[in-house]
Amino acid sequence: MKLSEKEMQEILAKVEENLRLRRLSENTILNYLYDIKFFFKNCTYSGDLKDFTEDDFIDYVKKEFLDKEKTANTYNAHIAAIKKMFIVCYRKAFINDLIPRAKQSKKLPIIIPINEFNDILKKEKNIEHCCWLLLSYYCGLRACEIGNVKIENIDSKNNSLRITGKGNKERITILPNDVIICLRKYYVYKKMKKTTGYLFEGNKNNEHVNSKTVVNYFINLKKRYNLNSRYTYHTLRHSFATNYIMNGGKLEELQIMMGHKNIVTTVIYLHLALNFKKIIEKQHHE
Repeated sequence: MKLSEKEMQEILAKVEENLRLRRLSENTILNYLYDIKFFFKNCTYSGDLKDFTEDDFIDYVKKEFLDKEKTANTYNAHIAAIKKMFIVCYRKAFINDLIPRAKQSKKLPIIIPINEFNDILKKEKNIEHCCWLLLSYYCGLRACEIGNVKIENIDSKNNSLRITGKGNKERITILPNDVIICLRKYYVYKKMKKTTGYLFEGNKNNEHVNSKTVVNYFINLKKRYNLNSRYTYHTLRHSFATNYIMNGGKLEELQIMMGHKNIVTTVIYLHLALNFKKIIEKQHHE
């Protein structure tokens, strides 16, 4: 691609500015910029990007995504980022029917059984990593929300946690005593001085831990213990939601704690919980 390093940095800066004006989360912005950098690195188009056509776009995504059988989620996120770049930097919009979004599968998510999760937790020696696991499995936090946990938003008296989620929207979720105990141990271990307000501080360039650090930790954990290949960090959040319904929690309460805009998104966990109950009842009668 005929772009100098300076030109690429200018494009990234323009897109970042636009995304920040939209008040998107830091994690979403990083994902957009990552996809654009991937485009710069892997697109073999040799002409001027102002002349980039739908046919050129199709050739690119076919080679990098369809032929490599990447997931619909990965494909959709990538084309959204590239389309955003062309609109912001070149005032160029592509015909959506020619470069459509991929249809996503409607498979039910899987969960990690409580006994398996406890076995994993017992083996984990790093107190910070224990906190991450507990916050997602028992409180429903996304990987990108782990870094957003602030000391001032932990309400141990009322067993609640205020968290900033997608789109910088705040919500309240439950904070069980086992999680509180682990967070206190970590606080004492780190000798926190409340320099940033974030519980899980990042490196010198970041105020708090990055979501990719959290996700990569879980990938390594999965390899270490030879866990189910379908498990992802998000499986911990699915497990929280399913367990909440299985233990008598209300769907409307779960919607609030998960930060779902539409309750239709939350209903999937009702289906999961009912399926598990049917299996348990069947085993009980056999």
